[in-house]
Amino acid sequence: MNAVFDLSKKVAAACALCAWLMAGTAVEAAVPSVVFPTPLGPGVQLPFSNNDSVVDYGFVKTSFGWGFDTFQGNDLGDALARFVPTLQGPGALTPMGEADDWVYHMEFSHVGPYGVNDFFMNAKAEPGFAGTDPGSMREQRIFAVDYLTDGTWNLKAGDATGGGWTNVATGLVMDAYVDFDVHYRADAAVMDFYWDGALVGTAATGHGRYDIDLIQFEEVIGSGTTSVRNIRLGHIAVIPEPASVLLLTLGAVGMLALCRRR
Repeated sequence: MNAVFDLSKKVAAACALCAWLMAGTAVEAAVPSVVFPTPLGPGVQLPFSNNDSVVDYGFVKTSFGWGFDTFQGNDLGDALARFVPTLQGPGALTPMGEADDWVYHMEFSHVGPYGVNDFFMNAKAEPGFAGTDPGSMREQRIFAVDYLTDGTWNLKAGDATGGGWTNVATGLVMDAYVDFDVHYRADAAVMDFYWDGALVGTAATGHGRYDIDLIQFEEVIGSGTTSVRNIRLGHIAVIPEPASVLLLTLGAVGMLALCRRR
């Protein structure tokens, strides 16, 4: 009798778990995140504060026109910042590998009037400009954040070799700090763009390069203030594919059906 009772409790617990899995949120994809130390290769960990300008990964190539408090950098006008990925140490520039998934993350805000349409940040494969390969001045644009005079933002992917940009998502708005993430999926050679946790677009570069050498922040023209914090770039372990999630869901459906029959 006790064995039957214990089995019933286990079945009830399994049924509760299956019902939770079938609730809907369990199968939604979450924004991938970078954890340091990274499991593979190079990265950047830049709090962008006066407490720790660089932690373990990344090298600041250029920085001027920024004011800092305990957790963020504030654009004071005519500002620029360039930084490059490195192995843990940090050391010399080590481009992000294209054979493994990587994620770029930053949190930023803009308060006040906007100026003319222009870029706020961009990522490129450009070792000559980063100062480590003077013989190669290629400019392979990878992704960018573009701000507009109406207070909205565009996300862009690199177009042709040495060329321009293609819009991935347009008309995005911010109320305060926004989380911006780009997940490069090596298996498909595309980038997923996230704005405040929501997937807003997927795109490939027109030239097929994803080996980031350089990330650049520029001044937002106008009388407002742009602030940045918690910049992270790194390779990540591959997250489960949709097919794997579907198999898990089908298994949960079978368990739920069994529970109902019992």
